[in-house]
Amino acid sequence: MAFGAAAYLLSRSAFINVHFVYLYWLNFIFNDPFGIGGNTMDSREVLPSEECTHFDPKAFVSNIGAFLIFSATHSLLARTAVKRFLGLEGKPYERPLFAFLSPITWFLSIYGWTPIGNCSRFDILSIGLTQVLISGGIFLLANLYLLGLFYVMPDHVFGTSRYKLAEGEEPPHELLTTFPYNLVRHPAASSFLWMYWVLPAYTVNHLQLAALWTIYIIPATLLFEEGGLRGAEGEFGDAYEEYASKVNAFTPSKHAIANVLGCPVGQRTDRKSASGILNFRSRPVVVVVIIVELVMGGRRLLHGNYFTRYLFGSLAVLWIAEYAAACQYGIPRHRNPNWMWSWWLEKQNQIKNGEIPANTPGYAMVKWNNEAEQRWLKTLNVEAMNEEFARRREAYYKGHGHHGH
Repeated sequence: MAFGAAAYLLSRSAFINVHFVYLYWLNFIFNDPFGIGGNTMDSREVLPSEECTHFDPKAFVSNIGAFLIFSATHSLLARTAVKRFLGLEGKPYERPLFAFLSPITWFLSIYGWTPIGNCSRFDILSIGLTQVLISGGIFLLANLYLLGLFYVMPDHVFGTSRYKLAEGEEPPHELLTTFPYNLVRHPAASSFLWMYWVLPAYTVNHLQLAALWTIYIIPATLLFEEGGLRGAEGEFGDAYEEYASKVNAFTPSKHAIANVLGCPVGQRTDRKSASGILNFRSRPVVVVVIIVELVMGGRRLLHGNYFTRYLFGSLAVLWIAEYAAACQYGIPRHRNPNWMWSWWLEKQNQIKNGEIPANTPGYAMVKWNNEAEQRWLKTLNVEAMNEEFARRREAYYKGHGHHGH
């Protein structure tokens, strides 16, 4: 009873605390743009280049120590041997306690941060519109993805239902492959990686912070966490190996994106023979991007940050537009049915069976179920047009008491 109550209180506190710390973290990496208060990633005071500190080794080491408050605690408490040593294994409050401590140690690592340089400062209110749209769009998606994990799977993250377990009763162990695990294998880690690296700051403080999280996340997830999930001795064994073959660790695979958008494709080996809609080598996309940039203003090509500010954003827009068009209208030459929406595939089959004229344009195909539209669209065919003309002529003569000749 006492364990159940502890699990209940810890999980609810963890859920609430992580939201407060998350807001504090956002204010931290954006350098307190509205003057709310609290610690900031960059120094609040920026000095002239001849007076400022470009790199403070003591602050650098101090930041590593502050980061270890979170990373070491988070990693150790996730290890089975440590949980067994502390007597937490199999307890209903095991996951709630882990979730309760995580935002606390995360907050301490932020609070203990010291800027290693004060020569520059990231100001989100001074960046250009293009950077806001590109970096901000990716940052927002990663942010929503992380919060989606909290709200879709609260028991998995915070252990909100563990208080119902009896003493010694284990929670069900199942491989999660639904959202958000159908896009990447490590949703929380991926979200932080994307948010840190798309932040258009790139001050010396930002680089250390992003590097620390990257160095921690990649080994912690791919070596330690997945080491206990895959392989002959892993928790899920071959099932996890199959899952990993379809879903990437940190970036959504083509297979995962296709399934989420309703354009499912086959296994990874089968996709090599598909139309190549997501393969830039099949189309001169880069050339098109450069032409667009020239039209929009040739000076963009000479911009010092062209590759980070403009090129990849343009490629992403074209990639999404091309992919959506392919799903809807079957643009690929092979017209692979697995890439088309079901209603469009049905129309393609009707054309093949002669139920719809082969030269019917795509925009008119959607209206083909309407009988009146069918009559008029058939005039696209010469034979059908002659038949329609003869029918109308006969109807006209009958209506006027004449016989057609």
